[in-house]
Amino acid sequence: RYEQAVPPWRLSNAVGGSDRESRDVVDTRGGCLIPDAREALAGGEGAARLSFLLAEASSGVAAIDKWHELLRTAGLYEYEPTAGEEGLVYVGEYSYHAAFYARLHTRDAQRALVDYLVEITDPTMEEESAAAWQCWLVELYDAWPPGRRKIAVAWLRWLLGPEERQHGFTALREFVVHESGLPPDEHIARDDAGRFSLPRAARDALVGPVGELVSEGVVERLHDPERLACPLCHREGGSCSEWVQLYPCRHWCCQPCVADWERVEGDAAAAVCPVCRTIVEGTDVSELDWEAL
Repeated sequence: RYEQAVPPWRLSNAVGGSDRESRDVVDTRGGCLIPDAREALAGGEGAARLSFLLAEASSGVAAIDKWHELLRTAGLYEYEPTAGEEGLVYVGEYSYHAAFYARLHTRDAQRALVDYLVEITDPTMEEESAAAWQCWLVELYDAWPPGRRKIAVAWLRWLLGPEERQHGFTALREFVVHESGLPPDEHIARDDAGRFSLPRAARDALVGPVGELVSEGVVERLHDPERLACPLCHREGGSCSEWVQLYPCRHWCCQPCVADWERVEGDAAAAVCPVCRTIVEGTDVSELDWEAL
């Protein structure tokens, strides 16, 4: 698999930073100024020190700031990407994170999500049913290390807690809007986030409710085999079991089109992406069982 180094300013998923890094400061989306990344890394503590400095800066998004408040209280740093960890992909979209939150960003989807969460967190719900829902929500993190599981559970209980429920889950709706509006490189950074990071915790918490909304027809299905996925031959996703993701842009082509490239160019890496015209530096082949998605 093609691996691309993560720039220092993207080491923390807490700050929706801009793509500009100056010599003296990093300008974050929350309007805060933090020390230069090079200075932080030169402080002798490397990425851990930088992660702490980024966590100290307010992102302006309540759900993100709450996560990092819990991290600081526990004396932990954000979990960074680790080589070999598996990530989710969405054939036809450069970023799973971008596609996931784009579907939640519509007015109908947000209204349906809030209604659904209001129902399952209703304090008047029968005790047995309430316990089942609570178990379902937090058991997502059972495989996490104890310290990080405690943070994820506390964050989710705050996000869906009584106070947030009373205000229509304002923090969650703000978080969805923020995540859906990120630039492409930050969507990709969240796709690459470590297994026990905020992007993974949020996605795991929302996958279940989103599944319910998909079954009700409110949210578009993520893995649609009838959706056009190849920009070259306009093949539908389900018509091919092998798909190739191009790096670093992460757009997709079907394997037959890439094979044609290789016959003409000698190597697909000599080509440019047909979507964004970025030079292809590497490829990753995925074999998909569409019936299982």
